[in-house]
Amino acid sequence: MYIVVTSSKIYTAKTLSLLNKKMDAKMDEDEFRSIGGDLIVTLTDVDLNFVQDKRKLSTIMFGNFFKKDLLPRNLMLANLVFSFIILTRIMGMG
Repeated sequence: MYIVVTSSKIYTAKTLSLLNKKMDAKMDEDEFRSIGGDLIVTLTDVDLNFVQDKRKLSTIMFGNFFKKDLLPRNLMLANLVFSFIILTRIMGMG
C-alpha cells in the first residue's frame, strides 16, 4: 500500500500509478520509506506542488513527442492539385 501524508489530506492506493493518478502527481519508488508492508512519504505543500508540476512537465514533453507536423502533407496535396490543374489545361489545349 502506498501512502502519502500532506497537511490537508492523506492519499492511499495499492499501486504507485494509481496513487499518482489520484494525486495528479509523479512520484517515484525511491521517494517512499518502507514501514512494515507499506510505503509512506510525508509531503509539505511545496513538495506536493513540486511532484504535481513534475507530472505536468512530463506530460507536456510526452505530448510534444507525438505531435504531428501537417505542413509536408498539406504541401504535397497542394502540389497534386496544381499538377492536376496544369495537366488538364495541357491536355485540353492539345
